[in-house]
Amino acid sequence: MSIEQTNQLILLILNSALMMLLSAGLLGGAWLRQNTLLQQMHRVKSRYQRLTHSPNKLDITSDLTKLDPAKADSLKADIKADLKRVREYRLQLNHQYQWSHIGMLMLHAALIVFGISLLCLSLRSLFNVNSLIVASLILFTLGSIGLIAGSGCILVDLSKGNSQNDSLGRLLGQLIRQIVWLYQKLNQKKKSKATPHSEPG
Repeated sequence: MSIEQTNQLILLILNSALMMLLSAGLLGGAWLRQNTLLQQMHRVKSRYQRLTHSPNKLDITSDLTKLDPAKADSLKADIKADLKRVREYRLQLNHQYQWSHIGMLMLHAALIVFGISLLCLSLRSLFNVNSLIVASLILFTLGSIGLIAGSGCILVDLSKGNSQNDSLGRLLGQLIRQIVWLYQKLNQKKKSKATPHSEPG
C-alpha cells in the first residue's frame, strides 16, 4: 500500500475504534438508566400493593361504615386518587422502560457492528483485499444508524421522565424541549430573512 492509502486506513481504524468507545459509553449509560427504571418500578409496585392489600388500611366495606359519611367519602376519594396516581406512574415507567430497552438493544447491536467493521479494517491491513474496506464502510454506516437510533430511544425515554421521582429525566426532557424550541425559532428567523420583501412601486 502507498503512504496515502496507509494513512486513510489508519484514519478508518481510528474512526471505528472511537465509535466503538462511544457506543460502549452510551450502552453503559443506558444500562444504568434501565437499572434505575427497574428500581423505580419495584418501588411503585410495592407501593401499589401496600395501597391495595395492606392490613393497616381501613377496610372500605366494613370500617368505613363506623365513620360519618363525610369522612368516609373523603377517605375513599383519597385512596382512589392515590391508586390512580400510582397506576398512571406505573404505566409511564413501563413506557419509559420499553424505550430504554429498545435503545439499549440498538446500542448493543451498534457496538457489535462497529467491532466487526474494525475487524474488517484490521484484516485489510494484513491482506490486500479491497472488498474488506467496502464491507467495513457499509458496517460503519449501519453502526452509525444504530447508534443514532439507540440514542434517540434513550432521549425519548428521558423526555418522558417528567415526574417528581425522576429528576434526571425531567431535567433532560426540559432541556430537549428547549433545544427543539430554539431550533424552531432559528428556522423561523431564517425563513423570514430568506423571504423577499415587496418593495413599493
